Amino acid sequence: MRNALGVALTVLVLCAAAAGDERMDLRRDAVVTAVEKSSTAVVNISTEKVVQRGFFFHENSPFSDPMFDQFMRQFSRPEIANSLGSGGIFTPDGFIFTNAHVVNRASKIMVTLSDGSQYPADLVNVDVANDLAVIKIQADRPLSALVLGRSDDLMVGEKSIAVGNPFGLSNTVTQGVISALHRDVVVQDRVMFKDILQTDALINPGNSGGPLLNLFGEVIAVTTAMRADAAGIGFAIPVDRVKRSLAALLDYKKLKRLQLGLELKEKYTGQGADAILTVAKAEKGGPAAKAGLAGGDVIVELGGRRIKTLVDFMAAVLVTEGKPMTVKAERGGSTIEGVIAPTVIPKPDGAKLAREMMGLSVQQMVRTLARDVGVNIDKGILIADVAKGSTGEAGELARGDVILQVNDTLTADMETFATALEAAADADKVYLVILRREGMAVTQYAAEVAVKH
Repeated sequence: MRNALGVALTVLVLCAAAAGDERMDLRRDAVVTAVEKSSTAVVNISTEKVVQRGFFFHENSPFSDPMFDQFMRQFSRPEIANSLGSGGIFTPDGFIFTNAHVVNRASKIMVTLSDGSQYPADLVNVDVANDLAVIKIQADRPLSALVLGRSDDLMVGEKSIAVGNPFGLSNTVTQGVISALHRDVVVQDRVMFKDILQTDALINPGNSGGPLLNLFGEVIAVTTAMRADAAGIGFAIPVDRVKRSLAALLDYKKLKRLQLGLELKEKYTGQGADAILTVAKAEKGGPAAKAGLAGGDVIVELGGRRIKTLVDFMAAVLVTEGKPMTVKAERGGSTIEGVIAPTVIPKPDGAKLAREMMGLSVQQMVRTLARDVGVNIDKGILIADVAKGSTGEAGELARGDVILQVNDTLTADMETFATALEAAADADKVYLVILRREGMAVTQYAAEVAVKH
């Protein structure tokens, strides 16, 4: 009798559990599934920036005096400014996308994963124009990575899911719809963002740099802005543009000066995010051709990593640090295997290029020079002189300015500055991010300078 009762109770428990599982299955809709699939790859980003506080007269003030400014600088004090943002892991070895404004000029970047573990991050590159950046952490294990989807087939009214860290509350999920496509965001009569998505999924402070997902858990955009004067209106950068920016930010030619002799083309294979990466051209006698690659081949693996997109390929090359890489490709139903040994591109002379292209005399910024020009930064390129009648003078550059960025490349040192100028040598103009002390304030602004050929 007692055994029979025990069996009956066990059956009731199992039935109740089965009913509970069925209810859970019914409640686990597409939104829940998408969040479960992707949320572990969404991170919290905290940064520190050093801000110099002090009292200085504007250079045009009748009270301005270089000796007085030099004296007052010793009483200026650095202060730490903290900020929070979000990001998304897009490779298992720790490459993370976020907004440029979250990490630009940060002296310290910390990343917190969904499980609470924390890692310091290095800034890889920044694209200020698109408000995008790539940072990198060295984790002790392979990480969950987001799937970069597509945005060319988005529909107004379809569901969108924002995952991020508003107000520091990690892995907060909001949902809404795609409210509009191809929006231009205007702030104080200036177009701040062009051709971006509008969504009513809540995007609060701290969400910046996090992913906007579709119902398959694929990234369709990166959140970037919220209208301060209207509730429920948020904006995000379409993922097709994000992928182009990420590929440029990870460009091994610029970052590591590596040459593979290879032109690649990415294309979608059908509906959804599935894509393949094909060889458009393998230069005769180049590293790729020596490895056996030819036009039309489909790259499937590089350095032991599965490859589907150009972003995958760029990241795979960067982590090898220029060492030979195994490559696998498909050709007419057969698998081609070989080893690509990258060649190193000789380094250009940054000082020479700056003088020839813009009439600038430049040098590496160091702490002692920073004190002399009144800015609290020991990275960047200091403009020591601007030649009369030069394009630099026409672009309103001045002695004492610090160049932080050339086009989409951060210029922390002369090496990165030189490679950025080299890449822009054939262009009509370059876009610079400049740091300048103006009176009491140190300001950052963008400059457009014509290139002399």
